[in-house]
Amino acid sequence: MVFLLWLAWASSAWSNPWQDFESNISVALDATVSPTLISDADNEPEYRDEIAQQINFLIGSLNSLGAVADLGHALVTIDRVERVGGRYRLSYTAKVLIAWPRSRPIPHTIGVLMPEGGDETALVSFFKKFSPNCSHDAKDPALDRYSFYYYFRPNKATCPLLQETTTPAIQPTLSAKISLKNTTNKSPQYKKVWEDNELRGTLVFATNEPGSLSPGDAGIQAFNQMFGYLIQTWGLPSSSSVPLTQYPAPHYDSVELTFRNGPRSANIALLLIDKKGLQHPTEKFRQRYHERSERSDYISYSGHSDYGENIRALAKMGRFKKGQYQLFFINGCDTFAYVDDQLRAAHLAINPGAAPYEFFNIITNAMPASFSALARDNMVVLDALVRANQTYRQILAGLDPAQAANVMGEEDNPDWYKKQLRSHP
Repeated sequence: MVFLLWLAWASSAWSNPWQDFESNISVALDATVSPTLISDADNEPEYRDEIAQQINFLIGSLNSLGAVADLGHALVTIDRVERVGGRYRLSYTAKVLIAWPRSRPIPHTIGVLMPEGGDETALVSFFKKFSPNCSHDAKDPALDRYSFYYYFRPNKATCPLLQETTTPAIQPTLSAKISLKNTTNKSPQYKKVWEDNELRGTLVFATNEPGSLSPGDAGIQAFNQMFGYLIQTWGLPSSSSVPLTQYPAPHYDSVELTFRNGPRSANIALLLIDKKGLQHPTEKFRQRYHERSERSDYISYSGHSDYGENIRALAKMGRFKKGQYQLFFINGCDTFAYVDDQLRAAHLAINPGAAPYEFFNIITNAMPASFSALARDNMVVLDALVRANQTYRQILAGLDPAQAANVMGEEDNPDWYKKQLRSHP
């Protein structure tokens, strides 16, 4: 039995050789791993779900090394299914792109650890046995059976996994090599950004705690800091939707500022939502985001990834305009692992015949982001778009290095892409 599946509801980046990767912190590796899976299931849909649960543990395994895999584009091939003692053993191969830290030697192989099964029984057993000693922080209130893959740290000295000979775990090896997707000296499409003499930015911030209205909430602080950074960097706005003398205040959930410099202007909207507000958006936020997303040059989300749920929810939102170039910044924890092809597909749908990333670039993080850096990160990108003279690597160097940001698909030479496409039928 052999078939292909796209993990995490995504079409495969591996089928698109022109999807580029750039980072000042990380280098892209093409990696292949061939695990086995013990399952009680006997059908493809359940195999898919259990493989996805098992391979999620690549996130924790690689995070312990300062790296992460792009699971939104993982290509999985089930090579063999055999019956063993009333259960099934699957052998499969997964191809992933890894953002690997430049500070470490480039490996040919990477040892990882996963639970031997992906069903509820196997995952609960794995969690109970190893979470006390193999977690980033066993006392973290967010740690449970569902989040363990994210907090999993098998390389900790206290973790017995590597020492035990019999465990409910497998220890497959990733084979890795430098990816041809690595690029240099690419930049945002500044000409497209400024063709109408206006920079439009839509910046979404989420609270740290659900339902929070406290000015001490880390997400609300980042929202208010963003307002301050804009004025500190660009001066007083020519117009503001809120009284400048009364700001900041936690009851504002939407602020719009316009800055002018000669014939050019920058119109920036800051939107504040609840921690899970992308998954359950209010009608007010949905309408405002759709209105802004259609014409924005820069769109960012800054807040919790919620183990990928917020990231996937954002990808399903928005309206887009033909010919409108957009730079997205998905600024949460490990967003490189969660972003799939939905935003890219939405831009391609309204730009038929365009190169895959001709009108869309996306910045993500290979490691966790810090709330204290969210506003500053956004200001770095916005100011770079105004100056219009930096490469992506120079821009990324200004972001918090701990989050290991990268940009995907910086295709600022679409004519070259189309020429290559014609020569490679």
